[in-house]
Amino acid sequence: MAVGLGGEQYADPVALDAAYSSAMLVCAGLLVAGGALSWVTIRNPAFLRFG
Repeated sequence: MAVGLGGEQYADPVALDAAYSSAMLVCAGLLVAGGALSWVTIRNPAFLRFG
């Protein structure tokens, strides 16, 4: 759905190959966004106190 694949397109190898490449880029972007969000929002109070 997020990469434009649905219904009977799962049986088409060409459509599935293109959607797989797009899905990997979407997943990589979400991974980077999650890492950046956790880096900004998660703090270690012990490190801040003694660091």
